[in-house]
Amino acid sequence: MTTKDRVNNVSPTSSLKKVRVRKLTPLECERLQGLPDGYTDNVADTHRYKTLGNAVTLPVVEFIIKNML
Repeated sequence: MTTKDRVNNVSPTSSLKKVRVRKLTPLECERLQGLPDGYTDNVADTHRYKTLGNAVTLPVVEFIIKNML
């Protein structure tokens, strides 16, 4: 926040008030991790989020390994 912002009464969160944030679905988390759709289907959503949150992103690992060699 700059001095100009303080003078103009602009708060750092004022622009965020118009943004709606939603929770990612387990399917979206699977896709972000590079896993096939439905990879964690047989588990409750709470466990799916924990599993996917603790996972290592496969495409990133592949990229790193390929570029290390």
